[in-house]
Amino acid sequence: MKRKNEHSLAEVLQLLKKKYGWSEKMMEVAAKDAWYRILGPVAQNHTLNITYERQTLTIHLNSSVLREELWMHKEKLLKAINEEIGQDETVVKNILLL
Repeated sequence: MKRKNEHSLAEVLQLLKKKYGWSEKMMEVAAKDAWYRILGPVAQNHTLNITYERQTLTIHLNSSVLREELWMHKEKLLKAINEEIGQDETVVKNILLL
């Protein structure tokens, strides 16, 4: 039988995320990791910076050719990133390639 103040580890983590506002930062880390896992070494070699704000992933690239190629596959990338993150809700709704 559970005591009144007993919580599972998952419940405690959810409470901490909510109280300290960690959700946004955790989603940023998950989105960055997904980007590198999906694109592999190509992404690591040509990605200068990644930021995540308001469900938008902004990616700074040093290759205009790669930027155009990725832009053409933007919808597939969005779907792949969200699947890789594996949350119930959509984490990334837009990708900006700069």
